[in-house]
Amino acid sequence: RREGPGGGPVRPDDGYGTNWARERAYPDGAYHHVRHRAHHPVDHPMGRPSVSPSRAREREERWITLLWLLLGLAAGLFWSPLARVVPLGQDPLTGRELFDALPPLTLAGGVLLIVVQCAAASLVRPRPVLLGTGLLISFASLHAAPPLLGVRPERASGPWHGPVVEVLVEVGGGRFGRDDVLRALPVALQLLCLGLAAVTLWAVRADGRVTAGVLWVLVITGWAAQRPFAAAPVPVFVGLVGVAGAALAVRLAPLVRRYRGGSG
Repeated sequence: RREGPGGGPVRPDDGYGTNWARERAYPDGAYHHVRHRAHHPVDHPMGRPSVSPSRAREREERWITLLWLLLGLAAGLFWSPLARVVPLGQDPLTGRELFDALPPLTLAGGVLLIVVQCAAASLVRPRPVLLGTGLLISFASLHAAPPLLGVRPERASGPWHGPVVEVLVEVGGGRFGRDDVLRALPVALQLLCLGLAAVTLWAVRADGRVTAGVLWVLVITGWAAQRPFAAAPVPVFVGLVGVAGAALAVRLAPLVRRYRGGSG
């Protein structure tokens, strides 16, 4: 093929001497570059449609309102049928037996709780109050459903539980029996352990979505492992207190040093 002065291909002459004019107007093959851009235009980023920040915030606020409504609907679907259910009177139940005993609307509410929690965690700016409320409702639903069906929680056992139970019975003024406290203690300590896990994750600067995901997994696994946890609830709680305290000390150490340096 023929080549022009710049090494670029030369179009066949059309009989009017136009190639000579092109080569003089676009030296070094620049004409072919201009022609290529004319046939293959590049989209300019400024030409793309964009959403204004105010409109994006309005859209996100609508989603948050919808998630709050769905969270309330999920709680209603979960709890309403359980208020009218006939206790089974079995102690204990396997996980499969428990799910078979739950009303269909309760199961639908549980599924909706999972959907709402996942949607809340996927927001551009996750709302801690929404995520925390969803976690608390999930925790309460999982641990309150079996007693409403007549299945009582596991009793606390293991090291150090005896003195704790005695103190709680005495503080309660005899309104709660020892057996009631033994059964309520693992659930209460498990909730406190979730709070300690949240504090630890905050202290290590974990992302909000990571924190919500970890706490959600702990809620589910804690409910599934009630029997092993009830065998040693106090040592697990004490261990988490130590971990959370150490993480907080590391997180707050720079602030304490700056405060002491400024006051000195």
